[in-house]
Amino acid sequence: EKGSAKSTLLKLIRRIVDPAKPLLLGLSENPDDLPQQLDHNYFAPYDNVSNFSRKISDRLCRASTGDGDTKRKLYSDDDDFVREYQRCVALNGINVCAKEPDLLERCLLIELERISKNIRMTEKQLWQQFDSALPGILHGAFSVLSNAIKKYDTIEAPGRNRMADFEHWGCAIAEALGFSSEEFIEAYERNLGL
Repeated sequence: EKGSAKSTLLKLIRRIVDPAKPLLLGLSENPDDLPQQLDHNYFAPYDNVSNFSRKISDRLCRASTGDGDTKRKLYSDDDDFVREYQRCVALNGINVCAKEPDLLERCLLIELERISKNIRMTEKQLWQQFDSALPGILHGAFSVLSNAIKKYDTIEAPGRNRMADFEHWGCAIAEALGFSSEEFIEAYERNLGL
């Protein structure tokens, strides 16, 4: 919904995960522009997306599970320029912009509610609070990740859903956060509409 801080949320995540510039990206209509952006950004937050072609949807699918591209280095030679990447991608918009089933199965859909006037703040206030909280946020994230890495090999993830590796990591992270693997699977399957 408008006024729910969709863009701001992506900026906050960007600052935590991949503090690169610019904080938000625009999704080009040309699918050939996507590999370069994905190659240069570990977390690619695309802002204000309303719709895109099937070719872009396919590229985003491949980016989430691992993709690569080759191009000729120079017009006159036969040498390749190779890009390989597996990236975290975020798409925000008023409506769900992902339409193709392949991409939707790779998505975690999050609906945000409009922020009420009595708790709104200026960006300056937000960034001051965020910068103050960032060391604690990073400490928490790294602690959970470290714990999930320790648990990963001991977890029997069912692997019944299409993104089995994601499911396995989700179970490990859920347990590191104090939830059960079953709780994660239930939430994940609800998100998939299963």
